[in-house]
Amino acid sequence: MKKFCLLLFMGVIAHLTAFSQDVPQTQQIVISKIGATWCPNCGTTAWDNFTTLHNEFNDKAVILSLHPSRSSRLHSPESIELAENLPQSFGQPLFYVNRTKYATGSIVQNARQAIEDGNAAAPLANTGINATIKDGMLQVDAKVKFFQEGNGDYFLSLLIVEDGVIEVQSQRGSDANHKKLVRTAMMEGTFGQAIGSGAIAAESEFTFSDAKAIEEDWNTENLEVAAIIWQKVGDNYEVVNGNSVDASFSTSVNFLEQSGVALEIAPTLVKASATITLTTPVDFDKANVGVFNTAGQQVNTIFSGILKSGTHNYTIQRADLKASGIYFLRMEANGSVLSKKLIVE
Repeated sequence: MKKFCLLLFMGVIAHLTAFSQDVPQTQQIVISKIGATWCPNCGTTAWDNFTTLHNEFNDKAVILSLHPSRSSRLHSPESIELAENLPQSFGQPLFYVNRTKYATGSIVQNARQAIEDGNAAAPLANTGINATIKDGMLQVDAKVKFFQEGNGDYFLSLLIVEDGVIEVQSQRGSDANHKKLVRTAMMEGTFGQAIGSGAIAAESEFTFSDAKAIEEDWNTENLEVAAIIWQKVGDNYEVVNGNSVDASFSTSVNFLEQSGVALEIAPTLVKASATITLTTPVDFDKANVGVFNTAGQQVNTIFSGILKSGTHNYTIQRADLKASGIYFLRMEANGSVLSKKLIVE
């Protein structure tokens, strides 16, 4: 499956309000099932119990179906990494609540108890998510808020989940309906990007954004985004909290795109210098063009002020970007953004 990620951007300054989504002050567990399409036992009692989990707890927990086996027809590399984070994860079917393993016959009862305990707990932090589909891209904006003071190494995963994949399953036939299948991950991989390290004050907020091209075999009507906050303890990622939302089709209009504004940079691999070409058929009373790093910080200002219609050329020097790596050229005006990725050697 060909995968690529576009428009990686994260802002971590609490007072910036780039995204307005609410952060629910609730505690949710993560329920994981390890299975495989060829696994006979996965299609019997384990299948029925996972269906019960889905039907009873769909809006009360983050539910994930993992296929780490490379010979499963629904395998994903992200499933391998998520499974490797779980104790005693060899084989299938297996069930977990957060990182605690339960027998197939007791998973529903234990998940129910964990959800009840979570409802009574005050969350440390949670994530608000906005997921929209437009022009073959899934755009996700997320905001993490700490309700209490935290201390540790925290990370945010954004997982793309498809709820209802029709595929073969041993003991279920060729058209089994696979629930909550983990398709892939956004941002920097399965366990995402760092939120912060060390002491994090209560009421701190962190914003993240990413977009990914939708694969041809994904059903856009059934896509979800699951956000999981992890705390890394030793070599393991422990679940702090989870949240998930359905992806919706965007009806918003990017004013810059609609107006015919074009932003280009060449070469995109910057060794010495690069030329930026900005073409706009309209005037802007206020526009900003800058280079941002992957932490969401503007590291270079290309232009800021009144922008007249026409074609404008700018030059950026390699020396202006001290560290090598990935950067983003962004134009912001009238509440809309255009972005281009560049790589600095």
